[in-house]
Amino acid sequence: MCKCLCSIVWLLILIFIGYPVGFFFAGWYVLFCPLEACCDGCSGITGFLLKATQFPLYCTKNMLEGKGLCG
Repeated sequence: MCKCLCSIVWLLILIFIGYPVGFFFAGWYVLFCPLEACCDGCSGITGFLLKATQFPLYCTKNMLEGKGLCG
């Protein structure tokens, strides 16, 4: 029962937070990614943007595994 409830919470996080965050940072990632080839200092920024873009993937994995929010 707990795993089912955790999965529902992760689904809500995915829909209301994960997708908007992923879409927002994906646009910025597309803009900064070509700059990484020219400027090595952009690699930290693009790394962060990539992680933020993959937030829906993180939510989905936790939803399928039924993980709790704290662990």
